[in-house]
Amino acid sequence: MSTNSLSKGRQICVLTDAGDVGLVTCQGLSPEFDPSRYVTFDVKVWRGAL
Repeated sequence: MSTNSLSKGRQICVLTDAGDVGLVTCQGLSPEFDPSRYVTFDVKVWRGAL
């Protein structure tokens, strides 16, 4: 996924073969004209949820 398709609040669900579930939420992106590029995420994991 490129940063072009990210926006604040966007959520992505992640599943593992071990039955863990993760929810990744985009908290923010660097300003357009900032010399450094970054994305901040909040990650929640539920182990053995499935």
